[in-house]
Amino acid sequence: MTTHSHDRNSSVLRGALVIAMYAYVPVCYFVVYVPMLLPKLSGWNQIPTPIVVAVLGPFVLLLVVTGALIGQHRVALVHVFGVSLSWQLFQVLAATFRLPACEAGMVVIGSIGFWTFDWLMRAIVLAVPIEAGVLGVHVKRRLARRALSSG
Repeated sequence: MTTHSHDRNSSVLRGALVIAMYAYVPVCYFVVYVPMLLPKLSGWNQIPTPIVVAVLGPFVLLLVVTGALIGQHRVALVHVFGVSLSWQLFQVLAATFRLPACEAGMVVIGSIGFWTFDWLMRAIVLAVPIEAGVLGVHVKRRLARRALSSG
């Protein structure tokens, strides 16, 4: 494989993972939450831990891998804020169209805290795994350079 085709494949993969980051929450809502979890919620005091791990684990892995492929702090930060905002817009649409389990959301989305504190807290939580991926790439490069210069 040539360098050019490797770069193109890497760009396609990076783009696909970025799209997956933005789409993860709405897809999980329609594919997992509404058909599988919502019917069982009335019988549970809380969502069982294995289900939470099964849903959030792949998302955290997606964030770390995407951060590693992005490899730049500024670009990662743009996506952190973008994904956080896209989640909020999904919440607004879900509440507006009164999707299952989102009917009460109209009260929340009208508050200043929803557009400031909630958005910022979500961005911080997203930043941790994405930046872990970016930092992992930088550490790997630095170690490789050190090995080359000392060897």
